[in-house]
Amino acid sequence: MNETTSGKKTRRMRSAAERANWVALFERSGQSVKSFCREHELTPSGLWAWRRKLRERASGLVEVRRSVRRSAGGNREIADSGAALRICFPSGTQVDVMAGTEARWLAEVLGTLTSGEL
Repeated sequence: MNETTSGKKTRRMRSAAERANWVALFERSGQSVKSFCREHELTPSGLWAWRRKLRERASGLVEVRRSVRRSAGGNREIADSGAALRICFPSGTQVDVMAGTEARWLAEVLGTLTSGEL
């Protein structure tokens, strides 16, 4: 565990394994976030962030957003740089998909990305 000092407060940097252990301990505790964090000198916002990250990784969920912007008059949406949508993986990888992309090919690419082969 690393510690950095900012003013009077000390910030502890925890490894991924330590964060996962804290989340598992919290989930088994039956305590509220506030009481658990107070007892273990953790921040509630940190614990919530760790839980969210772990769930995202475990679920394999990806965020899919339409890549659009408003026209100059603001009355219609137009594709931004030709992409029809953007797929954002929890790892930070982003895939812009152009309109007209073959669905079978895209499924293969996404399957490769989610299986960790790349």
